[in-house]
Amino acid sequence: MSRAEDLTGPEFVTRLERLARLARKVLAGEFTGSPVRVARRPGSRFREHRPYAPGDDPRHIDWNVFGRLGEPYVKLFEAEEGGFLVVVLDVSRSMGVGDPPPFDGALRVAAALGYVALTVRGGGVILAAGSSPLVEFRGAGEEHRWLRHLSALDLAGDGPNAEAAARAMTVLGRPLGAAVLTDGEDPADLERTLAVLPRGRTLCVQILAREDLHPRLDGEIRLQSPEGGSDLSLHPVAALVDRYRALVRQRLAEAEGRARRREAAFLRAFSEEPFEGILLGMLRRGLPPFRS
Repeated sequence: MSRAEDLTGPEFVTRLERLARLARKVLAGEFTGSPVRVARRPGSRFREHRPYAPGDDPRHIDWNVFGRLGEPYVKLFEAEEGGFLVVVLDVSRSMGVGDPPPFDGALRVAAALGYVALTVRGGGVILAAGSSPLVEFRGAGEEHRWLRHLSALDLAGDGPNAEAAARAMTVLGRPLGAAVLTDGEDPADLERTLAVLPRGRTLCVQILAREDLHPRLDGEIRLQSPEGGSDLSLHPVAALVDRYRALVRQRLAEAEGRARRREAAFLRAFSEEPFEGILLGMLRRGLPPFRS
């Protein structure tokens, strides 16, 4: 199954809808011990119509317009002030290393974050993926366009991009919060990006493949540079294995330390994990970006 079929297919969307229902309960404080309390808001204001596209939620079709024009149109709504979520996605080639690669896990977590922001909070999402132009999604009715856009993304060689994050902040002023999804391969890029995002309302999610932490080190090992460098084949020895594990520990500690210094919450996840558990863990622990 292709990534596009996965993110936009009925099975994945059904899982997102189920997650959104659970998220509403957590945000309303219906789970015992939930640290999150969110005040109810008035409904979002209607903004405009646009032609219906395959994958759009039929509940957002304006049947009055359909009756007049004979063509389906969906309603778009204005996001409430302060209801935007900034998603900063690492699209560096190191995100493609692993089975499954961290990029696949990051796309699923991004899909869930945006879906909840659009359908539960009635807000919007701005995506900053590397140095690509910002893409904006406003209000109910945009969740399927969000999924289609994520499905079309690929690795472009850019890590967390501070300039793109800064542009998003300029557009929004005061967003609901921000989430950075990265493998943390370049801690300096990560810190520069976190520096321009809202303190106390940003979450850094370091997404890894489990084999990053527990690689198979038997037989011949082939090392390949994700940035297009040469390959290297070798046989592991005890000193090499110890050195590798020390570098992994250093990489993990450095990413978390940079996030903490910028007053960002930090969460480590794995590309093999179901995205529902990752997102519900954020909500139940009262982590940004959904903390009120």
